Amino acid sequence: MKLLDRLQNRPRIFNLLHRLGLASARSQTSAAERACLCRHVAEAGVAVEIGTFMGVTAAELARSLRSDAVLYCVDPYLDGQAIQAIAMRHLGRKRVLGKVRMIQATAEDALGQLPAQVDFIFVDGDHSFEGLCKDWDVVKKLLRPGGIAAFHDVNPQPGLRVNCEGAIRCFDEVIRHDPGFRLVETCESLQVLVRGSHGS
Repeated sequence: MKLLDRLQNRPRIFNLLHRLGLASARSQTSAAERACLCRHVAEAGVAVEIGTFMGVTAAELARSLRSDAVLYCVDPYLDGQAIQAIAMRHLGRKRVLGKVRMIQATAEDALGQLPAQVDFIFVDGDHSFEGLCKDWDVVKKLLRPGGIAAFHDVNPQPGLRVNCEGAIRCFDEVIRHDPGFRLVETCESLQVLVRGSHGS
């Protein structure tokens, strides 16, 4: 197991192992966090995931969506094509590719390729303060009144990655205080908000 953990940082090798069935796609979300997300996405017609990585959370979200719904997966895949290949293969193996539209871009750059209004957004992208602020701007542009926005790695937890400090600060200083949104659930490092009915 420790060897696979190390090889996760060698995307081309990990991609080969995944293709051969010797390694499973990884996720930085916990099973409890994914279950929480799946409850909130169930009634969405159009959903967006910002930060797809190897596609584990995307597969569960897509499986939880109603049959006519679409999940847009937005990720620039800055580490190269190997991780994206794992994600696409994983989604294919889970038989949900028909519900997924993959967009290789940052959320900001993907705006023109996304619907004008969406029902659900899961944000798990750039964990810097500035990065999450940009993704937050995208959420406010796209999320319909009454829609759900969920943010990963923004509630401090034992063992949470050091590079999440900026995201935690952005959530605490900017997102949490937006009067147009209300916190509805916390699950481990995940915070789930609903947008007010007037979309302010």
